[in-house]
Amino acid sequence: GFRLRKQGQAGSKSNSSLLPFECYVDKGAAYVGLKEMGESGRQCKNWLEQETYAPSVAGIGNHHYCRNPQGSKDRPWCFTVDPLREWEYCEVPQCPENGADPVPWTAPPGSKSAEEEAKGPCTHTPPDKPGF
Repeated sequence: GFRLRKQGQAGSKSNSSLLPFECYVDKGAAYVGLKEMGESGRQCKNWLEQETYAPSVAGIGNHHYCRNPQGSKDRPWCFTVDPLREWEYCEVPQCPENGADPVPWTAPPGSKSAEEEAKGPCTHTPPDKPGF
């Protein structure tokens, strides 16, 4: 597979199905990046261990990454493993307006075999049905 590195907010020429990974737009409901701790450094709790959002909600699943399900808060956040702090915002920057289009993530040199490198970048094939 491949990941996209979001350089800025998608413009009119952008493929609207490409979601931000390094930053968020609007309230971050579409953020699917890999930040996994709150602003204080508290570790995020696995989303399946909380009872507020079902796994069928976009972005929720068997992971502990920052999300903003259904745009419920002002920006990406997570439930924490700290019993004294139920949730907190995550340190995810807001995408600058009118930024460049997302570009495909490329594997570091030496991380792929010469045979796989010759095939070019991977392409994502979404599953026919959800995995839950």
